[in-house]
Amino acid sequence: KDKNIIKVCGKPLMSYSIEAAINSKCFDKVIVTTDSEKYAEIAKKYGAEVILRGERLSNDNATSYMVIEDVIHKQSNDFDYFVLLQPTSPMRNELHIIEAIKKFENTCTNNKLKYMLTVRLNGNRSCASVNGNSTCSYNLTDTIRLE
Repeated sequence: KDKNIIKVCGKPLMSYSIEAAINSKCFDKVIVTTDSEKYAEIAKKYGAEVILRGERLSNDNATSYMVIEDVIHKQSNDFDYFVLLQPTSPMRNELHIIEAIKKFENTCTNNKLKYMLTVRLNGNRSCASVNGNSTCSYNLTDTIRLE
């Protein structure tokens, strides 16, 4: 409970992802979605916008995909793409984000790209689905995995 706001070097864990996103200067918006007023206050303090989740998306059955879908539907759809930065990677900094976005932009240049989903399989292989169409396998050493 409350793992995302546990203090790491004096700051809440989630603050590192928010600050890295803001400092990367890659995003028009940095959004935190939560069902907690406490988390919302912390997110705002570090510069993020907040979308409060309803009960349907605040239980153990809610998936990251469901939460992302909810956030996208609540936005104006005026974005090229989005990046999910899980709060549990405090060592990830703005340089990692910039590198990953450059790699994405250089690899996925199809103007019709709506989303790219990567799933880790068998510990050393990754399967990618672009626009819901199928599966190319990559070595994870060739891709950047953001969590």
